[in-house]
Amino acid sequence: MGRRRFASLYCVLYAVSCMTKHYSSFYVLMFGRITGGVATSLLFSVFDSWMVAEHHRRDFSPELLGRTFSLAVFGNSAVAIMAGEVGQLAADMKELTLVRPDSFLHYGGYCSPFDVAIGFLALSLAIMFMTWSENYGQKSESSSGGSLV
Repeated sequence: MGRRRFASLYCVLYAVSCMTKHYSSFYVLMFGRITGGVATSLLFSVFDSWMVAEHHRRDFSPELLGRTFSLAVFGNSAVAIMAGEVGQLAADMKELTLVRPDSFLHYGGYCSPFDVAIGFLALSLAIMFMTWSENYGQKSESSSGGSLV
């Protein structure tokens, strides 16, 4: 699988994790924690790898890569602050409510920020499919399947 596909998998897994927040079932919530954990592992590796490989594929200046990652770190902080504000606004819009009195499915309250996140994950997924090229990195000689003899 290529890096774009793994980045897409991040979006799907984290969206699934967000959906599980609506349930008061231990097993559903644990499944959400597992999918969220796998997604977080992808988050901290796939996007950077895609960027580095794409940067090299396009023969950009090495200085630009450092500048790009510096901007990404700054942007990450700014987006985190804005996401916190938007998430709190979403959580305050509707009190946490059971779908039915005999149900274990909830909506509103602190589930709402996760619903907003699902929307942004879907948007990110669409942007990736429309604008990103797939990359696999460079194959090393050791992975070519050659003989040791």
